[in-house]
Amino acid sequence: MKNNTCIRSLHEIIFRALENKVSLCCKMHPGAEIFTDELDKIKSDLKTGIQNNSCKTCWKAEESGNKSWRMHGNEHYRTRPNKHRIELYFDNTCDSACVYCSKVYSSKWEQEVLNTTEELPYWASREIKNKYTPEQYADYVFNYISDIAKNKKENDYYEIILLGGEPLLMSINKRELLDLSIESFYKNADSCTPLLLNIQTNGNTPDKLMDKCLEKYPNLNYSISISAESVGKNFEYIRYGCSYKRFVENFKKWASTGYSIGTNMAINPISITMLPDYFNFLIEIATTHNIKLDVAVNIVHTPGITIGFLDDRFKKYVNRSIKIVKSSKKAFDNYSEVIEKLHDVNNTIGSDIDLDRIKEFSHAVDYFKKVRKVSLSDINPLLVDYIAEKLKNYND
Repeated sequence: MKNNTCIRSLHEIIFRALENKVSLCCKMHPGAEIFTDELDKIKSDLKTGIQNNSCKTCWKAEESGNKSWRMHGNEHYRTRPNKHRIELYFDNTCDSACVYCSKVYSSKWEQEVLNTTEELPYWASREIKNKYTPEQYADYVFNYISDIAKNKKENDYYEIILLGGEPLLMSINKRELLDLSIESFYKNADSCTPLLLNIQTNGNTPDKLMDKCLEKYPNLNYSISISAESVGKNFEYIRYGCSYKRFVENFKKWASTGYSIGTNMAINPISITMLPDYFNFLIEIATTHNIKLDVAVNIVHTPGITIGFLDDRFKKYVNRSIKIVKSSKKAFDNYSEVIEKLHDVNNTIGSDIDLDRIKEFSHAVDYFKKVRKVSLSDINPLLVDYIAEKLKNYND
């Protein structure tokens, strides 16, 4: 039997209340249904060498000779045997409606879907699959966290990651998600037990709770990852509902606190031309506040809004970004990874130049103009001209 050992599965767990799923890592799909014993079955399969279908992303990578997420995790946790991560996607409460998102992960998108008769971008209309009440999810998730704290070993250390929606806006019975997560851990752990709270925020909403929590739990640490990949009006078009001015103010405020600060990028066709400007902004933040930033360079792979349908002319913006990052290595806590991921961005450009993809994107742009009253041609004319050129060439 093949050795399918996955050390990551013993150190990570992800609760996706939005989809009624619980997973052992971010690559696991579809994962196990909450309130069942399916997750135990997946763990058992990994232990006995059976290739469970929920782990197919890794099996496919390994079959093609690539290094899988499982293999990366084995290396990572062999050197960090006491590290544990708990990720929480609790509900879709959010004050933004990013162009590549949907009503599943954004209440602002959900309200827009309810109030329009226009044909939606197909990715925005995914159905919410909640089976249980927020209170039922809260009991399930926070009891798990309390049990983890109760049974932790002496040298174990934990990271709770709050995602969304927008986690700084979420509440259960008028209690903030941030506060509940901390209290559930310290219910059975001494107040001096180390805990890292990683908040993935859009930077649009200032936090009210951090100072209070730090006073109550002296060994509580924060890691704040602010989601963005562009600047100015381009930023506001992509992350509809967010104020770029407020985003900058919050970024600067958090950078001055001493917390660990990072940024989580979702690179898409609209952001590419402003990528160098965003990296210059990050370097300015790091230099001004004498910090290093952890930068997660992610690519949106949704077919209708993928950088795959851009051609090689857009690679110059990525190459310029690579030069900017290389010129300021000290600004990045994960410099080598950022460079590697930017090369992945370049390799993805041009990988899916398909008429259907371009039509889907063009439809989305028309939708945003009609419903949100924002015109991409006023903000990113180069991209609009490119789309028009491609459509004309196909039609000719």
